[in-house]
Amino acid sequence: MTPSHTSVNPLLHNARLQIGMQIIVMAALLLCVALPAHAAGSNMPWEAPLQSVLESIQGPVARIIAVIVIITTG
Repeated sequence: MTPSHTSVNPLLHNARLQIGMQIIVMAALLLCVALPAHAAGSNMPWEAPLQSVLESIQGPVARIIAVIVIITTG
C-alpha cells in the first residue's frame, strides 16, 4: 500500500469524523455555557472632569457648542 492510499482507509476516515464531531459538540457546549461579559467601570482619569463639564452644561445649544469645542481642541 502506498502512502497516497492511507487516507482512503475507512477506519481513519471514521475516526477523523468522530473527532471532528466531538470538537463541534464541545464548541457548542462551551458557547451555551459561556457567561456574559458585563461592562466594568474603567475609572479613567479623564472621566470625572469630563462628567463635571457635561453636568455643568445647560441646554441643547450649549451642549452642541461644547461638543464642537471639545472636538476641535482635541
